[in-house]
Amino acid sequence: MSDMPAQSPVTFSRRLKKLRESAGLTQQELGTRAGISISNLAQLEQGQRTDPRLSTVLAIARALGVRPSKLIDGLNEGE
Repeated sequence: MSDMPAQSPVTFSRRLKKLRESAGLTQQELGTRAGISISNLAQLEQGQRTDPRLSTVLAIARALGVRPSKLIDGLNEGE
């Protein structure tokens, strides 16, 4: 069971990829900074996993230097 509510895989994966690329990071660099596997990160970014744990979302947000809401609901993204 996931800690995060289900949402559109396209939305979360698109936000994740956009934020990672905007930060100028590779999947490997972001995975290392966030303390998560590259495989897990790639699956999230490709929409293959749509149920990230809250701890994973928080780690990714911290590694990207953004608030978790940027990943979860696209706050200030105009969506």
